[in-house]
Amino acid sequence: MLVIAASGRILAQAAHRAGKPVRVMDRYGDLDTRAAAGEVKVEPLVGDRTAGPALMEAIDRFSPISRGESVVWGGGLEGQAELLEQLAERREVLGNSGEQVRLVKDPGSWTALLSRLDLPYPETRREPPADGAGWLSKMRGASGGWHIRPADAEDAGANRYFQRQAAGAPHSVLFVADGERARILGITEQWTGREQSGSAGDFRYGGALSHAPLAADVARGLTEAVSAITAAVGLRGLNGLDFVTDGRELQLLEVNPRPVATLDLYREGLNPSPFLLHLSGSRGSLPHFQAQPPGVYRGHAVVYAEESVRIPQGLLEHPWCGDRAPGGTFFPEGAPVCTVHARHADREQTRRQLWRRHRWIREQLRQAPVSEPAFSA
Repeated sequence: MLVIAASGRILAQAAHRAGKPVRVMDRYGDLDTRAAAGEVKVEPLVGDRTAGPALMEAIDRFSPISRGESVVWGGGLEGQAELLEQLAERREVLGNSGEQVRLVKDPGSWTALLSRLDLPYPETRREPPADGAGWLSKMRGASGGWHIRPADAEDAGANRYFQRQAAGAPHSVLFVADGERARILGITEQWTGREQSGSAGDFRYGGALSHAPLAADVARGLTEAVSAITAAVGLRGLNGLDFVTDGRELQLLEVNPRPVATLDLYREGLNPSPFLLHLSGSRGSLPHFQAQPPGVYRGHAVVYAEESVRIPQGLLEHPWCGDRAPGGTFFPEGAPVCTVHARHADREQTRRQLWRRHRWIREQLRQAPVSEPAFSA
């Protein structure tokens, strides 16, 4: 199989744990992806919304049709429904189709669907509100949160839309679907880049903590929403649904119609494994599985470069570091440097361990010399 994603590390490792050999095309080719995949092709065009024909040519060069490789796609391709449709004309594309992606990533069709299903969501509109206070501006078909910012009248455009900022804590649910039915694998608490930057306007993906507790009514509403959306759209394979909750009610934000970053937190306790569930669901089958109670909690958090930095030799060699670049790699300000991980039998201990490691990496980076890049991440 061929994995195509902006970052293929999580999918490559999930496939490796499931005993499924994959090759990877992504933007980074980090050390962890190379260790888990049979072959890695670094392709900066992955995730570039304007690079459809050029990216298709690059895919055909790396994976000629004669190889017969199925495609597993991940983050970065949500805004390229046409590319997914073209891939599916000549290959098996595992996951959701371009048509399904187009439906759930277009804010007009997505909110119309939620209204028809009588599911709760924040007020959403294409035109900027007269008063931007309490509103967010988002880019259609984007992911990772980097595109979200406080609303401004100048943001009006074909690729942007506006959503009232919902009160509550951000969460995500990871689920698997077979086109008709869906089952939840796990619910995570999430946070944004503001945890590191301190900026209230920083909505970059910051990380997540597994096995988030929800009130019974909220959990029931979430399960009903996942089932209703799956049946209406025909979702397949692994998907994520982002939502916020104030503890009593929930507001649905968006579906990410592909394996999401929180797959990283569900490495054990499921049989079949999440990657095998993705393959089965994509092919229209939903095997029975029993999610185990949390014997261990997992968390991960993204470390962003606070200024331009070159990674010191050996800094990222800790077993709790992921998405590792070689020592000496240059990162510009704001770029994701690595992901730190933590696991513990106690949920709050997991959180504390995670942020200790996150702070330690940041402190080491502050002491690292800053220089012009010889090569860039």
